[in-house]
Amino acid sequence: PTGSLMNISAKNIEKHIYSFKYIIDFYSMKLKSDSIFSPNLVALTQGYISFLLKHKGIKTAFLVYQELHLQHKPIDLTRLEKRGNILFYKFGQAFLLFAQLIGRE
Repeated sequence: PTGSLMNISAKNIEKHIYSFKYIIDFYSMKLKSDSIFSPNLVALTQGYISFLLKHKGIKTAFLVYQELHLQHKPIDLTRLEKRGNILFYKFGQAFLLFAQLIGRE
């Protein structure tokens, strides 16, 4: 794959962060009216925090995760099907750190 966003420069990392924030805010709003957006929001949040862990470090990822308040959103757990998303929802960034330690992330 090629393209301007494939280059991992500081500018592109910030573009990715902006995109994650935008789409997570979008799905958070949609979730208020329909729980069908639960899996998307959890998966995107998981991807965002993983991205931050890789490119910004543990402290930034931890602070952003706390700001997102995923546990306070009306997530319909019955709609979460992927084991990784369920574990991330239950254990947060601790799950992602564990996954990195065992080489799954």
